[in-house]
Amino acid sequence: MSNSKGMLYEGDVFLRLFESGVPSDKMIGPIDGTKLQLKANNEILSRTTKRRGQWGKTVGQVSRGKPSTFALGFNSMTPELMAVLFLGEEAAQNITGGTITAESVTLQHDEWVKVSERNITSVVITGSVEGTDFEVNKNVGAIKALSTGNLTDDTATTFDATFSGITGITIKGGTQARVDIEVIMDGMNLEDESDVYIRIPKVTLQIDSDTDLFGDDYIVAEFSGEIERLDTETAEFYVDDSVVYA
Repeated sequence: MSNSKGMLYEGDVFLRLFESGVPSDKMIGPIDGTKLQLKANNEILSRTTKRRGQWGKTVGQVSRGKPSTFALGFNSMTPELMAVLFLGEEAAQNITGGTITAESVTLQHDEWVKVSERNITSVVITGSVEGTDFEVNKNVGAIKALSTGNLTDDTATTFDATFSGITGITIKGGTQARVDIEVIMDGMNLEDESDVYIRIPKVTLQIDSDTDLFGDDYIVAEFSGEIERLDTETAEFYVDDSVVYA
């Protein structure tokens, strides 16, 4: 019989997204986890009696299994994790620069008005001067007519401009109704520095926390879900303790 010991884990957590019913070969991670919770669940049905002198006593019980549950939290982000957090998908963004010619816009005094492109530069309004008669928000792609300038309020005006290219990653949120993942943890028990390996073959994620993009602290994403018992597996999840790698 092995000696008892305390359990205090640290580890690298990896996720594998399911694609067409099977986990992808690509692993997301390791992620900076804030929690990794597992709970095996059951339900006990009790039969009670109202016999004399035994009212309310249990005289029979049946126990039956319920789905194990899982919870995950993390406080670092990659584009893949952001897509999971927003039940969406990531896509490469590659906008080519170009020119805007004689675009019509109705300018409002001291109010920003959106134009057709972002990352705009070299805005030209005939007879007006940038900084004196109007201002430009380059990143958003907006123009504001200044009430102290020579542009008439609430009047259609044409302008020319150039816009530069934009590259990056776009997260298209809310495009997925369901996100299934496999969870793997390569960890260590800090008490005796023994290796620990955890694998959860399949869980459907549910978003547990609002994502406050203007919060006062780092964003912590939290998920939970019921673990699915796959026909190809012998258990809902596996915890390999005191692992020895030969």
